[in-house]
Amino acid sequence: MGMKQKIFTIRPSFFVLTAMIMLFLGIRAALITIISIAIHELGHLIAVWLCGGSIRKLRIGALEAEIFFTGSFSYGKDILIALSGPIASLIAAAISGSIANYFGFEDAYYLAGINLIYGLLNLLPSSPLDGGRVLSSILALLFGPFVADKIQSVFDLICCVIAMMAGIYVFLETGRNLTLLLCAILLISNCCKTRKSSVEFRKQCFS
Repeated sequence: MGMKQKIFTIRPSFFVLTAMIMLFLGIRAALITIISIAIHELGHLIAVWLCGGSIRKLRIGALEAEIFFTGSFSYGKDILIALSGPIASLIAAAISGSIANYFGFEDAYYLAGINLIYGLLNLLPSSPLDGGRVLSSILALLFGPFVADKIQSVFDLICCVIAMMAGIYVFLETGRNLTLLLCAILLISNCCKTRKSSVEFRKQCFS
């Protein structure tokens, strides 16, 4: 009998980012960050189920999650699934903020802030993020998948440069906070992997 495939796996990059958050912001911040990520991914999972798909595997990384599911979806449904994570994060931010304002819970304020940042971060038009998936689907719908991939590569480069500059700026201003810089490095790494996969895919199609 073969080995049973794991449904849920976590990449080492997730633990690296969590460790960095614990180092600079504390254990409580790391736990709240994990809760925020769980809310975000739950939004994606619910959207997949509502669109008629079934989950085969979920792999969590530092800046992205890969959800493998059965079912063939249109570009419209693909956009809906991609947006469902950020929407879940922004809804959670609004609810947490309301609870914090009403009851004065400090952790609720922090949870609202993390959800807001995580939701907006994932809307960036970069391939590893939800915003990149939305942009790619829209471009593919308008111009076809190969033209969309070339245009997406330009947006990936712009996002990586901005993220790296922001990370360096925060580090120089604080003198110790490497969290955003690490996120930028992870984003660049994931973009490079996505670009490599796209090039290999085009070579297979045209060879």
